[in-house]
Amino acid sequence: MGRFIQSAKVEIVTTIALTDDELGALDALTGYGVDPFLKVFYEHMGRHYMEPHEKGIRSLFETIRKEVPHLLHRAKSAREVFVDKPEPAGRVNPPEPLEFGGQTRGSYSHPQAPAAIVPPDSGMRTKGG
Repeated sequence: MGRFIQSAKVEIVTTIALTDDELGALDALTGYGVDPFLKVFYEHMGRHYMEPHEKGIRSLFETIRKEVPHLLHRAKSAREVFVDKPEPAGRVNPPEPLEFGGQTRGSYSHPQAPAAIVPPDSGMRTKGG
């Protein structure tokens, strides 16, 4: 008899896209832990269906508890920075573009910089001036 034993293994890996609400629901569903979930499930729904999948449900709960809270926190932080905040007070609007030889060119200058830095004979003038 040979020393090598050959066997096949089939594994399915699935990617799923979830909304914030769905992630929140998963977080809430797993928030009490797998043992309390299984206890209540078995008491009210029976063992017949879930028990053969208990190893998978434990792994699923572990994955969700490990990954989902971090994702929800990142989404909340991003909303606080980009969505939920009003425009800051004293926001500096970019200055008007400068005209040079009939062509308009964009520029940025510090709001407290002197208005006339360009020598008058350079051919450059501010728009409207």
